[in-house]
This record gives sequence, structure tokens and C-alpha cells, in this order.
Amino acid sequence: MSFGDRVKSVRGDLTQKVFAEKLGVHTNTVSRWERGEQIPDQEDLCNILAVFCEVSPEWLLTGNGFREKSTPNFDKISENENKVRSPESEASIFDSLGMVEGMGLLTKIYSAADPVYIRAINANLMAFANAVESKTVAQDMEKRLQDMEAKLAEMDELKRYVLELKIKEEASEKARLGEQSSKRKVA
Repeated sequence: MSFGDRVKSVRGDLTQKVFAEKLGVHTNTVSRWERGEQIPDQEDLCNILAVFCEVSPEWLLTGNGFREKSTPNFDKISENENKVRSPESEASIFDSLGMVEGMGLLTKIYSAADPVYIRAINANLMAFANAVESKTVAQDMEKRLQDMEAKLAEMDELKRYVLELKIKEEASEKARLGEQSSKRKVA
């Protein structure tokens, strides 16, 4: 079964127009996917898998495995069935399973030696690397901004302290000058 046939299978009874609207793409794009003239980019693949969440990523990309994806059984994964798991721990289990599944999928795609898929994967990996790098730069800039904001707050506090000292000094100078003028009047 070709990739185009798998897209048709996912689309099912929906018209190309309705399917395209659900994915936020043009109807011609869906038509090109189904004719095998084009494959979806990473964002479109993610949209397909998000909207049609029952579809297995491996089956959609390679035709291997089952059309319906199997959901991880967290009870079997857990070493202690009675242990209460936080949402974070379930997410980490799911992420680790996704990583293993993803690596296996990439291995199958590369071993199939389909140049179209390999180019698409390479392009997506480069885009992912750029996104990770951009995220790292953004996090670094955010940290620097927070440091600068903390320093500005310290400077504002120092300015307030200096202003208070000036006001006290001016008040004491006025008081001293007032005492001197009253001493002159008395003398």
C-alpha cells in the first residue's frame, strides 16, 4: 500500500475538502498526497496524527504494523501496580516509549532506502535541530533578561536609598542653616 493509499484510508468517507479543512491545508495538497506526488511536511504529519489519533505513526509513514496504534499500558509498565503516579511520571513513561518507537520507525524508514522519505526525514531533523538551537538561545536570552531585571531592581533600590540620604542631608543642611541664621539674629 502506497503512502497515498494510506492517506486515503485515513481520510475514509470524508471528502478531500473536509479532510483538508480538518488539517488546515488546501484540498489540492491532499490530492497531491493521495496521488503520491508529495508527502506531508512534519507539521502536516503531526496534524494528521493529532486529528486522527487512532492512526499509528509507523503505519502511516511506512505501511508496517497495524493501522490502529496501540496505547501503552501504564499498569504493565509500572513496577508497582499500587503506586500512585503523578501526571509527570506518566508523561515521562510515555516520552520514553515514544523515543524508542520513534527510533525504531526511523531505522525501518532508513533501511527501506526510500529517498523521498529519507530526504523528508533529514529536512525535518534539520528543522528540529534548528528549533532546539533556537529554543536554547531563547532560554539563554530569557535568563539574561531575568538577570538584567534583577540588577535593575537592585539599582532602583540603590537609587531610592541615595535619594533618601540626599533628602536627609538637605533637611539637616536646612536645619543647620536655620540655626545659624537664628544665632545671627540673636547676636
